Amino acid sequence: ALRDHFIEEGERSAGLLAVPVSFNQRIPANAEEGPGAGPKSFTFAAFTSRQLHVRRVDVAPEVVRDALVQHILKNGECGTQSQGTSLWKLSESGLIVFLENTSSQFVEVSVELTELFNMNVSRGVQASATGDLSLTSRDLVPPMHGMVLFVAAAMPAGHSYRFSSRFAFRSGPGRGAPHSPPLAEPTDILHSPFYLDGRHLSGHAPAAPHGSFGGFRR
Repeated sequence: ALRDHFIEEGERSAGLLAVPVSFNQRIPANAEEGPGAGPKSFTFAAFTSRQLHVRRVDVAPEVVRDALVQHILKNGECGTQSQGTSLWKLSESGLIVFLENTSSQFVEVSVELTELFNMNVSRGVQASATGDLSLTSRDLVPPMHGMVLFVAAAMPAGHSYRFSSRFAFRSGPGRGAPHSPPLAEPTDILHSPFYLDGRHLSGHAPAAPHGSFGGFRR
């Protein structure tokens, strides 16, 4: 989604950071870093009556993940909530799912994402003998941790898309590997469970006046 946003900067602000959270852009297959890798270009436009000093900064992957989580908590919906566990969903040109486990127990969550058409999925998808694409995942989330389960983004340029999703979670230590499919090596900052401090809890999602800071670009 493309949105305008009126930015209000506090008196003691050191500046504003614009973080792109678009996951439907693909790098050409002949890119030097390999297909789907390397830098991606985004355009940010600001209109103001006073001079702005703009500079490019490199941010850690955790910053992108945290910005995405805050966007989910502010604009998404809590579809399921039970005993300190909340499953958040954001449907913006696709689907993003975030599990928030504020309980004192491990939580095992299972996902079935089927009937995928014209979508990019941030975790490994499987293809059936007939070519149908799907994602079946199982993840173990520790107490007081959150996890972005997946990002499924519609292909750019306004293509039609579709998907079907099912979710289930239960408390317990789980069986087998903590993540299936395995998380990316050597580190998978976007999907790895992370500790929930005050910034990440749903009750502390910052309010953004007059609109939203981010979203998917179709």
